Formats: sequence, structure tokens, C-alpha cells
Amino acid sequence: MATSSREQPRNWTWWVIGGVIVAAVVIAAYMFATRAQRADLPRPADLSVELPTPSSIPDAPNLPPVPAPGPR
Repeated sequence: MATSSREQPRNWTWWVIGGVIVAAVVIAAYMFATRAQRADLPRPADLSVELPTPSSIPDAPNLPPVPAPGPR
């Protein structure tokens, strides 16, 4: 009878986790290395954002007051 071991799924999981970590480190190193090459792009502190001013809402029409109902 064959014996089963629970080590196989764990080993596979650790390989996947290790691969994800290595990929994240490689991507972070690439982004850090290419950051200095983009000197022609404006920095966030150099950007000025101008929002349009909203138009004013016209006043509501002046209606006479509603008459109060009287007793009948």
C-alpha cells in the first residue's frame, strides 16, 4: 500500500509564494531603476490644477405667500 505524504502540496505552495515574492522584487527594482530616467516629466509638486468656477444658480421666482385656509 502506498503511503501518502502531506508535504507535496506545501512544497508547491512555497514555490508559488517564493515566485510571487521574487517577481515583486524584480518589478520594484525595475521601477526604482527607471525612475531617474524620466527627468523630463513634471513632478507632482510642479503641477497646478485649475478647476472651473461653477456658475451661479439663479434666484427662485418671488411668489406671493400661500393664503392660510380659514374656517368654513
